[in-house]
Amino acid sequence: MFSCELDRRALGRVRFFISPLWTAARALRGTGRQRTARRLPLLTELMYGAGGARGGGGLPPFFTPWPEGYESSLDDELHRVATTPPERIRAELARTRSPLVRGTLERGEDLLARTAARELAAFWDGALRTRWPELRARLDADIGHRARQASRDGLDEMLGTLHPAVGLAGGLLTVAAGRPRRLGPVDGLLLMPVRGSDGPVVAVGTADPSPPALLYPVAAATAAGRSGQGPVHRLMGDTRTLLLADLTTARSTAELAGRHGLTPSTVSYHLGVLLRSGLVTRHREARRVLYVCTHRAAPVLELARRD
Repeated sequence: MFSCELDRRALGRVRFFISPLWTAARALRGTGRQRTARRLPLLTELMYGAGGARGGGGLPPFFTPWPEGYESSLDDELHRVATTPPERIRAELARTRSPLVRGTLERGEDLLARTAARELAAFWDGALRTRWPELRARLDADIGHRARQASRDGLDEMLGTLHPAVGLAGGLLTVAAGRPRRLGPVDGLLLMPVRGSDGPVVAVGTADPSPPALLYPVAAATAAGRSGQGPVHRLMGDTRTLLLADLTTARSTAELAGRHGLTPSTVSYHLGVLLRSGLVTRHREARRVLYVCTHRAAPVLELARRD
């Protein structure tokens, strides 16, 4: 479990960011060694090679430069990778036993950095470039959704709904994921939504004192892109429509709140309306109360899909 202290000053420095390079690094990690070995030999060895820099399955930290603002261009981020200070590269790759990585290092840290940047650019062109405008719009929509929630319910409430594994109580942020690590007071918190992620990931800067970064899954409420403009969405509202669409499987109030980045009280309100309208029903299973669509919801959802 990761934890850090967030005092009032740190809470005032919580901010979101969007990074093409961080997105590419996450996508690359999920691609698999067999699919990258021939086209991206250096990146593959850095992630999976013998005694890899991150123990297998992750790139060294200098591949994801800490964000300087809300959003940077891919070219700017790749330039920062290609011009990483040699001493930082040596330090982060000191334990690697990969012959390819060590051989490249012996020819110069600058060569390794430039080669890595070229391979990252090649991966971006092949896997993400055409998808980025749509993906970026979804990330931006999620950030807008979270910002509205923070202004409505408070920053601490918003942070607590990023994912069921994330919690904030008594000024202590906890993330029930990854290796155990506890930080004292931090100078803010960076937040980035990620598509296709099952859970949150915490990154901590290594080169300079930096606030930790929390990568969290895009809320289901924004994962589908823009809000609908058809009659069902206008009549029921986006939130209620999305909750109804998610109840083809029986779910509890807490589960819905976590999946959609909403507070339990907001979910309960909408479930009450759906229950009284006959679109959902509820039943008890052990200690949980589960909600699920009724047959009356089918034509409503079909119309919503056409909106």
